[in-house]
Amino acid sequence: ADYVLGNYGTGAVFGDAHDDRDFVFAKKYGIPLKQSIAHMHIFEWNNAPRDWYETLEREVIDVILENDKWEFLLISEAAGDKTDYHFIWGGTDGESDEVAILRETMEESGYIDIQIVNKIVWVGSLGFRFPKNKNQKTRWNFYHVKLLSEKRVGSEVEEGRHTIHWVKKEDVSKMITWWPHSFAWDYFLTGGHAITDDGILINSWE
Repeated sequence: ADYVLGNYGTGAVFGDAHDDRDFVFAKKYGIPLKQSIAHMHIFEWNNAPRDWYETLEREVIDVILENDKWEFLLISEAAGDKTDYHFIWGGTDGESDEVAILRETMEESGYIDIQIVNKIVWVGSLGFRFPKNKNQKTRWNFYHVKLLSEKRVGSEVEEGRHTIHWVKKEDVSKMITWWPHSFAWDYFLTGGHAITDDGILINSWE
């Protein structure tokens, strides 16, 4: 860039994770990018946010858990008259993401021997949460995690709260019913893309 003339149009690359051209350039040459905007999904119909209701804000971690057979773990649980399928997830509750990932994976699946590979993407959402009778704004933090062994302890599976399924890579997108998890799965499969629409700030101090 020609800083003397104040001209930023002479081929400068700013490394912006939210500009299509800079994103492609950075990915091609292995330049780290820092995501600062999370796509914001507003739920509709019964799950749409409701006027005059309190809005909670919650930070959660989401675990895309892979075994050595190229299978990925999905959880199924009853949701009224249908069944939802999604990845392991849960609130950080003030913990570091790493600690929350280990805890939630153990609580929801029983698996205890895992390794965090990398963070994939942040996703934002706003909707009505029936169990709490409140709106909830959520920041979903998705991680790719590898299963190192079949070691398990008792979990919510044994308590009958939900069921776990190891699903082939090509079948995951057909089963997921939660939009933020579908978005993150597509992002994971494609290696990501520049998020250029409106969203919520993450990684950006206040």
